[in-house]
Order: sequence, then C-alpha cells, then structure tokens
Amino acid sequence: MGASERRAAERRPWPVRLAPSRLDFYLLKLMLRPMLVALVIALAALLTERILRMFSLVVDQGAALRPVLTMFVSLTPHYLGLALPAAFCIGMIATLSALSRGNELDAIESAGWSLRRIGAAFVGSGLILAMLSILLFGFAQPYARYAFREARHAIVNAGWAGTIEQDAFVQIGDGMVLSAGQVDATGRVLGDVFMLLPSEEGESAITARRGVVVPEPDLRTVRLMLEDGVSIGPGGALRFETMTLSHEFDDKGVFRPRGATRELTLAELSQRIEAGDAEARDYEAELHGRLVRALSLVGIALMSVPLGVVGKRAPGWPRMVVALVTLAVYHNALTLVQDTTTKGGGISPAIGLWAMFGGFMLFAAWLYLGTSGQGERSSARRALKLFERPARAS
Repeated sequence: MGASERRAAERRPWPVRLAPSRLDFYLLKLMLRPMLVALVIALAALLTERILRMFSLVVDQGAALRPVLTMFVSLTPHYLGLALPAAFCIGMIATLSALSRGNELDAIESAGWSLRRIGAAFVGSGLILAMLSILLFGFAQPYARYAFREARHAIVNAGWAGTIEQDAFVQIGDGMVLSAGQVDATGRVLGDVFMLLPSEEGESAITARRGVVVPEPDLRTVRLMLEDGVSIGPGGALRFETMTLSHEFDDKGVFRPRGATRELTLAELSQRIEAGDAEARDYEAELHGRLVRALSLVGIALMSVPLGVVGKRAPGWPRMVVALVTLAVYHNALTLVQDTTTKGGGISPAIGLWAMFGGFMLFAAWLYLGTSGQGERSSARRALKLFERPARAS
C-alpha cells in the first residue's frame, strides 16, 4: 500500500470498532513478555545495592537475617514504582519494533488500522496501569516505607544476638568491638578473641585464647566468658585465666508512629491539607507528585507507540535510548519542581507539578497524533533519523 492509498484508508471509517478485539489482546500479549523481563532486570539492578547494604548492617549489628527479608519486601513497592514506567516503555517499543521489522504492521495497516488505532491497546493498558499505580503510590508505598524504617530501627537498636563471623569486627553496642580468628558453627564458641572495651578511664584491649558468648533469651543482656588472656588498659597489663564480661543493652522502646510525609496515604495527605497543617505545602507537593507520576503512564504509552515504529533495517535500541532519556529527564524535572515548590514562595506545588505533567502529555500527544502510519512523514520521524543513521552505520 502506497502513502496515498494509506492516507485514503485513514480517511475512511475504521472497519473495526474501538472496543477491544482479538488483535488488541494479541498486541498486549506480545508486549507482556519484554515488559516483564525489563521489569525484573530493573528491579534486580535497583535492589542489589540496597540488599548488600542491608546485609552489611545485619552483620555489623550481629543480628539475625530474618529482618533482611522484611526490609527486602518493604523496599519492593518503592522500586516497583521506579521500574514500572521504564519497563512499560521498553515493552511497547520492543513489541512494535519487532512487528515493524517482521512486516506484521504492514499487514495490520492494510486491513485499515492506522497506527493510532494500533496504539489504542497500549494507551488503554497505560490507563489501567495508571490506576494501579495510584494504589501503589497512594497506599502500598507509604505502609511499605514505614515497615522498612521500622525493621531497620529494630535491627539498629535491638540487643546483640550473640553470634559473629570469623575475622569480622562486630559492633556490639556502646563502642565495644569484638572479633575472633576462629568461630564454630554456632557462632558463639570463639578462638583467638580480640575485644576493645571503652570506659571512663580509657579504652582497654583484651585478647584471649578462647571465649564463649552466652546471650540471655530477651537479647538485652549478653555475657562473654574468656579464658587464658591478657587485658591491656589505662591501668597496665593484666593476665587472667578466666574473665566474664556482662553487658546490658539499653531498651530504646518501640519505633515512632507512622506519620512522616512519605509514609502517609493519599487520603491522609488530603486530610492534613484540609486541616491547614503547618506542613500543608509539603503534603500538597507529595499528594500531587504521586498522582502526576501515576497518570504519566498514559503519556508514556502515547510517546512509545510512534517511537516503536522503526525502519525495516534500522535497529530499535536508539529509540529506546531516546525514550528512556526522555523519561529520566521528566522524572528529575518533576522531582526538582516538587522540591523547590515546598520551600515556600513562588507557585504552588499543584500548579508546578500539573504544568510539568501537561507539557509532557502535549509532547506525547504530538508524537502520537502526528504519526499516523509507517510510511507517513512527521517531525518525530525526521528527528529520530538523526539517531538511527549512526546506529545503522555501526
């Protein structure tokens, strides 16, 4: 079909209804796999660094590994909100690029479907994901963020569990440091023990050939029994056959109630704004920031559909790079507007954030409405060719 025939077909009424069809579900099924792969990869990349930091925290505190699972699960909604827009974008561009190179888009267009009608399925899925994201940003993330901070507080302030790793230096509270060159399977029978013990007179260094850690059931008190060692401190050196050290950890109480700005649900933020709280501007920025980020998934769909249509010989990755860079710039711009509007003065957070959202939606709609088919010329196609030429040459 030539360009003139395609334009004539687009002026005719669509031979299909706008209601979902089998072809729509086929397109969404094709998109689902690359989207999920991209989502898993993005989540793994984002969570890896935080997981390593959590394990380091647990080892330093000598705590059990169970809280790590709680912290990991609590972090997932936050990073899911960051990874979902990029994965959704990659899924659409990868799907449409494959259809374009495989001539399937030619067959679909020859049946009378314009690119805008083909993209209707993706825009509809963007709207559904936007509604789900409102639940994610508005309710799941606040509770998960509080659960993460509560678990971290419990690790940092809980009593020492009484286990260490070989050749590791463990902070056991109140400036005391314990290390052992040999540790049995339980982590409590030690050999070649080294310990730093601070006091009002100064710091003492203790070495012992053997040691046994005996924690109390409530983990608030731990006894360390040492054998055949030397204590060197402000009073000089003292050799001993046996020595028992006992330390009681301070009970710092339960974690604070949930109530920080990012721990509040959308309903709670709205209530505090209406109450005229002193931090109402912060609450307003947080509320509108979450709504804008959720609804931006519709704009991502509008932008990704025309970007996904590539030439038969052109690679698809340059367009993915353009799309992801655009999303990164947009995300950082929203963060900047949200931060600056909360400092008082100037425009309100609602105006600044929704104006940024409106600009992004206009740009995405311009791309979507300005590209009616594969063979149609548009400003977006001419601009993207600048990126495709170097990639094709390489």
